[in-house]
Amino acid sequence: MTTAAEFALFDAIAYQLRARFAGGRPGAHRGRQRGAGARFADTAPLLTHPDPRRIDLRRSLRDPFGTIHVRRFEVPAAVTVHALMDFSASLAVAGAGDRWALAALLGGAVAQGAVRTGDRFALAAARGGDLPPLLRPPLRYSGLGVETRALLDTLEPSGQGIETLTELAAEIPARRTLTFLISDFEMPPEMLSRLLTLLDGHALWPIWLRDSGLDDVSGRFGLCDILDPETGAARTLLMRPGYARAYARRRAECRAATAEVFAAFGRRPIEVVDRIDTEAFVAALATEPA
Repeated sequence: MTTAAEFALFDAIAYQLRARFAGGRPGAHRGRQRGAGARFADTAPLLTHPDPRRIDLRRSLRDPFGTIHVRRFEVPAAVTVHALMDFSASLAVAGAGDRWALAALLGGAVAQGAVRTGDRFALAAARGGDLPPLLRPPLRYSGLGVETRALLDTLEPSGQGIETLTELAAEIPARRTLTFLISDFEMPPEMLSRLLTLLDGHALWPIWLRDSGLDDVSGRFGLCDILDPETGAARTLLMRPGYARAYARRRAECRAATAEVFAAFGRRPIEVVDRIDTEAFVAALATEPA
């Protein structure tokens, strides 16, 4: 059961946003529309923005052409926050952490943050195989965060959901939106590149769920069950130091390739390794999404 203390840690998810959004409803985000607001935006000629109540005397007196200027303010906007989630089989592969539970918690926390700031929350969770994705339209009501987490907790990861994930990304409205992309990113670099291309132009926060137990098996000796993070398939083998080192090297190369793709798109994912470091997570959210 979700506790209030858990979700309190994630209140900053929506409060920390700095990007400008063109929203049709009043809200908590910086907006592109100009009007009566608390945050100063810029000045404009009185002829183009006829509002004599907001004449900027200093700017007007300094204008060499005698143009009368008025002060303009940002109109706070509300947006729809999208959570695009990868619930393919690799998410259920566990070593030192539980990425499935982390994904469910983060999905609920994003929904909770959206509700707290007057935004609507839309969910799209991709599953592999022939299972249909879990889709929820933009909603906003009390208890949405708790309900979202409980729903994701029952969504068993299965199959390879890379294609479904890209299909869901293509369906996000073309208008710039705020999107949380939550995945372990256990996918070939070319597939990740395709996914990021589809999300280009959106304010995107990728959240990279990692498990240190899948990256380092150096402490395991004897018979050992090794799980393929991409497929979730398990196999038993005799773990030897040489194989452990080779395995760790391959995993490091995969992580480096993933990071390189993100860098090529100017994205910096928020890495969650085994558990959520709340202080670091909130600090990462304090920066403007690309």
